[in-house]
Amino acid sequence: MAEIYYEERLLLEDFLDMGQGYILDFYNSTLQEFVNEKVGVDIYSKKYSLKGDSKAKRIREFWRLESDYLVSQLIEAFIVYYQFGRTRNPNYFKAPKEQEEKCKKIVERLKEGGVSTQLSNITPLDDSDDFKKLSKSIIESIENNEPELALDRLHTFFMKYIRELCNKNGISFLNTDSLNAIFGKYLKFIENKVGLESEMTKAILKYSISLLEKYNDVRNNSSFAHDNKLLNYSESLYIFDTLARLKGFIDKIQQDVEIEMTIKADTRSLSEDLPF
Repeated sequence: MAEIYYEERLLLEDFLDMGQGYILDFYNSTLQEFVNEKVGVDIYSKKYSLKGDSKAKRIREFWRLESDYLVSQLIEAFIVYYQFGRTRNPNYFKAPKEQEEKCKKIVERLKEGGVSTQLSNITPLDDSDDFKKLSKSIIESIENNEPELALDRLHTFFMKYIRELCNKNGISFLNTDSLNAIFGKYLKFIENKVGLESEMTKAILKYSISLLEKYNDVRNNSSFAHDNKLLNYSESLYIFDTLARLKGFIDKIQQDVEIEMTIKADTRSLSEDLPF
């Protein structure tokens, strides 16, 4: 259950224009699609209709029932939607910037109240249903304060994630390659693509290959991947946070790689179009 204080609730309801039962400029169908896309929840299920059927009442019930993390994710998505709305329809989306900033602070407070600050990094690399379900399953275990139950699926997530990165960048690997072996191949690729400023950053990334090798052992011998005695809570959460943070940094590196490749492609295309 998310803990939203009374003053925060008033601020959010005013920002989202919930006074007459609405949510901004959403229709029922577009709100359902939006919420499902952002947090994987059907806002029109019976679960959220206890207080009534209006859009605002369903969102209030979502706030009441769901975790700090999930509520923060949806509020953050509404804020981003509002920012786009300012350019699309400035006569309607006209809340003061100060109000928007206060809503952002509510999001940050809710995120800090979660079990892990790294949950937002557990995002799939593509829109495949399996990848999204895997991500959702891991997040649910962490939100339920059971990180030890997430360790085997997090290993599967990382394997799928690194393989997809390799496929995306044309890096060859064998299906029999271990997680740390595939990650090592990806690191060799990015060494020539991204200019990392710190030697310490490079050293940490290289050491991460060894961390992932150790993670293979955790997955095989201390998780529910097999009939094992589970690793204790504090170490499980520490491993999760460490690997989720690594994933967030790799996301940033991959983004830089793609930007660089786009710039080179655009430059090449421009040069080809120039008359000789």
